[in-house]
Amino acid sequence: MSSEIPPYRQRAGAVTIRELTAGLIWPELFRVLGLSVHPARVLMGTLTALVLFGGAWLIQRASDSAGFAALNIIWPTGGPMAVQERFDHIGARWIYSGDTWGVIGAVVWCAIVLVIGGGAVARSAALDFAVDLDPGFRKSVRFAFARLGMLLGAALIPLAVIGALVGLAKLFGLATMTWSPGDAIGGILWFIPMGLSVIAAIVGALYVFGFVMLPGAAACEDTDSGDAIQRVFAYLVSKPHRYVAYGVVLLAQLAIAYWLIQLVVRSGLGVAEDLAAGDFASWGTGAQLDAPPFAARAVAFWIQVAWLIFIGWVMSYLFSGGALLYLLMRRACDEQDIREVRLTPVTLPEKRKPAGDPATAPPASGDGEAASAS
Repeated sequence: MSSEIPPYRQRAGAVTIRELTAGLIWPELFRVLGLSVHPARVLMGTLTALVLFGGAWLIQRASDSAGFAALNIIWPTGGPMAVQERFDHIGARWIYSGDTWGVIGAVVWCAIVLVIGGGAVARSAALDFAVDLDPGFRKSVRFAFARLGMLLGAALIPLAVIGALVGLAKLFGLATMTWSPGDAIGGILWFIPMGLSVIAAIVGALYVFGFVMLPGAAACEDTDSGDAIQRVFAYLVSKPHRYVAYGVVLLAQLAIAYWLIQLVVRSGLGVAEDLAAGDFASWGTGAQLDAPPFAARAVAFWIQVAWLIFIGWVMSYLFSGGALLYLLMRRACDEQDIREVRLTPVTLPEKRKPAGDPATAPPASGDGEAASAS
């Protein structure tokens, strides 16, 4: 037996987590929580939420549409957390709203706002994760608007495909099932609208599950919207088990952090209400008394700001996680390094050189060389 000490026993000291997980990529997902609480990303998420809810409120007031109410896209309040109940009974509200075009408009609006805000967050998180660069708020937002056409295409092309497939199925029904004996022909050829509807449902499912990765594709690749959609959908189809495994890790972190942070926010607001609400809150009970209208509205405003920032952190987490999820799925499917991210002058940090650095000094003109020699 050889007496040579194996390499892994030659080092002294404690074994680190990085050593234990060497060669594994899924532990990288535990960095998402740290990436999501970066102030610039939280600010980008908060502004995205502000535009989403504020725009929905303005559109609903101007058009009297029931679409946003059907999707429960309402302004956040100090009551039950809006995000927590965002998807409750959406299907029922959609069916009974009676405003199909309003719902379609609401979906399009949400997709546009989320993909632009998500593009800025994903770019910032991807650079931070891959190459330890922090482009900051301004450069991340500039990147999102520089890639505006690609982001909009990634958000709207699948919706347009779904709409076209559903529209063709509807036209088939109008052409064959509204008269006799056309209904007999329609019954025989019913496999056509059935197939179109099934394809639309598959595209819709891929779009829903892959939406958070679309801004990540724009953030990490020099690609167009069609290629980004193809990449994301191909990753979902080729490695669904990897997607589910990575998604479980991300959602578990989100659920725990969501509960803890919301508990802290609610507790903080409760203490502020009890101790600092002045004449219109009773000590220790939180029972509301009569309040001056302006003071009550001001307090409600700051409560909404607190919840809006909380929703901004949720969006920061979702799209930071989406960027990392894209990189890990790309590694699993294309065997491409997770640290490989497209760099552009828009998001590269500005390097400031010392004023006295001779390398940056302008070249001498005229007889400057002779003067320096003398």
